Amino acid sequence: MKKECTSKEELLAVTLKLAETEGVSAVNMRDVAAKCGVALGTVYNYYESKEDLMLAAMEKFWYNTFHNSTLTWKSQTDFLSAFSDFWNFSNTALQQFKTSFVCQMDSLRHQTRIEGKVLEKKYFSHIETSLLKILMADKKVSPHKWTADFTPEQFISLLIEATLYQLRREERSPVFLLELIKRTIY
Repeated sequence: MKKECTSKEELLAVTLKLAETEGVSAVNMRDVAAKCGVALGTVYNYYESKEDLMLAAMEKFWYNTFHNSTLTWKSQTDFLSAFSDFWNFSNTALQQFKTSFVCQMDSLRHQTRIEGKVLEKKYFSHIETSLLKILMADKKVSPHKWTADFTPEQFISLLIEATLYQLRREERSPVFLLELIKRTIY
């Protein structure tokens, strides 16, 4: 056993790796403790149950996935390019999430699955905010395009939902949505 206490970060990294390589249903507190070289009680000091550990792992997954991508957008002012980056990045991330979690979510309690969806929405709302800022900074978009019935917020929300719809259907190209953006706001 390790002499020093393991960090939450190490526990989550091991949990994510186990979920990816062995499946969510194979993840258990004992294996996480063993792989970290700590007593089982150490894991329980941080997480009360497997469901708590898995929720934290899902949150870590989404944080790792989207936090880094939004940081690269801070100075971007070309909405079409930013949206294309978002689409491609989401495609990769959702494929990884599908491999690691989605197919095996049934092994978790119903409430845990609901809480996982809430976490997913939290991270997508950060993306929505970032895309909205870029849209509003894009000088090629006329501010006269927006009305009370057609707002930038609604447009971003529509694009994100359409992206998720396409990706769930396993479409592998953003061309249609990029064309929709060009014809709608430019």
